[in-house]
Amino acid sequence: VFFVLVTSALGPAEGLAEETARSWFLRGKELSESGQYQKAAQAFQQAIQMEPASEEAYLHLGNSYFELGSYDAAADAFRHVLKINPSHSTALFYLGLSLIQQKKYAESISYFEKSGALDSDFKQLSLFYIGEAQSELGNLQEASETWRQAIKVNPSTDIARKTGTLIKKLTQEKGTKPWTLSMSAGMEYDD
Repeated sequence: VFFVLVTSALGPAEGLAEETARSWFLRGKELSESGQYQKAAQAFQQAIQMEPASEEAYLHLGNSYFELGSYDAAADAFRHVLKINPSHSTALFYLGLSLIQQKKYAESISYFEKSGALDSDFKQLSLFYIGEAQSELGNLQEASETWRQAIKVNPSTDIARKTGTLIKKLTQEKGTKPWTLSMSAGMEYDD
């Protein structure tokens, strides 16, 4: 009798579906944190089936796909977040990263620009990746200028120091790309 009263107060199965979607979402986060990205993606998909407007679930689904190297699927998930919330700076940023991984450099730039404009936490990294995209498109002078802007955002960060090193290497060895990407937006240098 209590169960019937509680579910009636919540409306027809709305509360139950939300709770179940939340439990799938939390399970997905757990799996993701332990590096089980395929299983995490499946859990996030279950959460989305039950709550299709969950920008959190789509965002984490995109992160799982990114970690699996499924950049096209990651980009699709981040686009779903942006359909729900067009100003989601994290989704904008990671959509840009997904596009860079797919070598869609020109397309990635606008997402980084929007992300950096909406959220100061993404400004420096967004400028870095805009510079990377420009470099990949062969616009080395423009890339160098953009990287200098990234350094000016906060010269004391690791990204600023690494960007300075990158500019120096670029001027010494035209066309060399001494970095690799990771989901954490860090860079590792090939020496």
